[in-house]
Amino acid sequence: MFVEVETRAGDPISVGDSKIIPLAKVAQLKIPGWFGGVIWNRPVAVVVQTDDDEEQVVPVRDITRVAQLAIFGSGLFIVLMAWLITRGR
Repeated sequence: MFVEVETRAGDPISVGDSKIIPLAKVAQLKIPGWFGGVIWNRPVAVVVQTDDDEEQVVPVRDITRVAQLAIFGSGLFIVLMAWLITRGR
């Protein structure tokens, strides 16, 4: 298969009476017959487990991704505006 997307759990970290497990979404692009590929990891959530068997999933907002999309959108807007301005000449 060329593209695989899955959610993976990281190594648990003990903090006081709690255990914290990071979760990441992993996208892999593999080209058959080629050595290597592209792997992209993105944080998704953190699972907090307490000693009394209580489990809480805390979502993680990927601020870097939001910033990248904002920069891309701004660039696209500037190119579109420049094209519209120079189109009438």
